[in-house]
Amino acid sequence: MSGERETGLSRFDRDPDAVAWARAKVVRLRDRYRGFEQSASAAGKFEQSSMWRRLANMIDMQMVGGKGCSIAAFDERLPAMTALLGGGAAGDGTE
Repeated sequence: MSGERETGLSRFDRDPDAVAWARAKVVRLRDRYRGFEQSASAAGKFEQSSMWRRLANMIDMQMVGGKGCSIAAFDERLPAMTALLGGGAAGDGTE
């Protein structure tokens, strides 16, 4: 537990399955927002369309990252990086 306080990382940061699950949930939410954007645009509701586009873009920029090299929340939590930050081996369950 003390390692969590020192590094700010939890056991979930070292669990590739937990990171993949969380990332997938965020990507699905972003995709829902893209669908809402398209529906609003098709209905001529351009203000709503713009709002959904901004929300989806925010998720891309802040959480998921775009194409190519990106620094986003889930990029920062890749297991190989947490091993370097926390001193434990990736996926070894150390806390």
